[in-house]
Amino acid sequence: MNRETSHIPDQAPGKDGMFAVKQLALIVSAPDQSWLFPDDPFLNAGCRVLRATSLADAVAAFAMHLPTLLVLPLELAGTGTLACLKACLEDQPETTAIVVANNDQINDAAEAMRCGAFDCLFTPFSRLRLAKTIEAAMHRANSVHPIASTAPRPAPPVALPDGKSPSPAQSRHGLIGSDLAMAEVFHAIDTLAGSQASVFIRGENGTGKEVLARAIHANSTRSGAEFIPVDCATLTPETLFRDLFGTGDGPTGAAADAQGGTLFLDEVSNLDPRVQSQLLRFLQTGEIRPPEGNEVLRYDIRIISSTCRDPHEDIGFGLLREDLFYRLHVAPITLPPLRARGRDVIAIAQSNLRRLAQAEGRKFTEISPSATQTLMEYHWPGNVRQLLNVIWHVVLTHDGPQLTNAMLPEEIRTGHVTQTRSAPGDVAVTGRTLAQIERDVIESVIRDHDGSIPRAARVLDVSPSTIYRKREAWTKTKPPSGPSSDTS
Repeated sequence: MNRETSHIPDQAPGKDGMFAVKQLALIVSAPDQSWLFPDDPFLNAGCRVLRATSLADAVAAFAMHLPTLLVLPLELAGTGTLACLKACLEDQPETTAIVVANNDQINDAAEAMRCGAFDCLFTPFSRLRLAKTIEAAMHRANSVHPIASTAPRPAPPVALPDGKSPSPAQSRHGLIGSDLAMAEVFHAIDTLAGSQASVFIRGENGTGKEVLARAIHANSTRSGAEFIPVDCATLTPETLFRDLFGTGDGPTGAAADAQGGTLFLDEVSNLDPRVQSQLLRFLQTGEIRPPEGNEVLRYDIRIISSTCRDPHEDIGFGLLREDLFYRLHVAPITLPPLRARGRDVIAIAQSNLRRLAQAEGRKFTEISPSATQTLMEYHWPGNVRQLLNVIWHVVLTHDGPQLTNAMLPEEIRTGHVTQTRSAPGDVAVTGRTLAQIERDVIESVIRDHDGSIPRAARVLDVSPSTIYRKREAWTKTKPPSGPSSDTS
């Protein structure tokens, strides 16, 4: 049975005194699950609420009312709803759909995203998560198909090499993705939204670990406070208190800036071993006494940390304290490399092509089929950061409206990675200082061993801590980073 629970009129006065049409949210749920979706967050978003408790009623209500927002469980009374979702969105593509899943329905949730669902709520979810999802969905609905709008629909997306169109990609706080691998990441964001547990993110360089950390913060109950990133390679016994906690009386430093919010320890495996014991004491108690202070400072912050290396390997070589690791490793998330994310490559490229074209005053709007195939076939060793650099380079050196295969750099078209590795004996010597030669040799060996400092240390016959200390000194003169990777 269909039941309209809101008494809000179809029209209500807007801010300018004019009457605006109230939009409709169709909520489908089993009778004993309706409490999960109270009226208030929908009413606050400007929606009337229509409820259906069976799939037949839902299909009839959808066909009759063509709702702006659809909330649909992936299973109702033992029956899967993916076919229903697909049919509804094919009939009314302007509808914004939110699907509801449990923890063993990740595959179905990913398929729902491919069918065009805007977001997925994994049960259990908080009231805050529900409200934010509804708000984001209505913002999307109003921007894609505003009320009383006569604007034409956007052109269909470019076809992929297999003849299919790119999957509708979900974008949440800078993370773009519809592939199954990213469905697990979005599930983790949902699951951790109401938690205070420490989060440990592992992923290759360039995959967007800080972006993921920011997404977790933005979805948490701490989103009203600050998110403060800290580069762990810069923390030394001499600078730890100054940079993290301050040196005088009263709270200062990064921890104070993150009070009530989130402190992001970026590349925690780069922590100087001498710093780790001091940091562990703080994480255990939330308290610290700076050496020049007279009071114990107390902090209420959530810790998110990241690494691009194998932490168990670092523990085995004595580079990372096991007790510190397990203090940080409460809720682990693995961020997949771009090569494992399927059609997300095109979704990320297309989104950033338009963004960068607008920023640089170019006319690019789409990617040609041949360029699409090339981007899909390349293996992206530098992950999302490399993809963004490629798109930015094309935008700076060409103009649209279409990004063609000929515009892509040669190494992308041929599938060859630019040669960056070299044997230590191949390092140029003439006209260079001993310090410069030493740095190049060390960095070359680290690259040859896929970024593993312990393995590089064995080849060079030095202690891994020696390499860490040298790299720490080099960070003071490292070149500025390239374009932001905050879009995936």
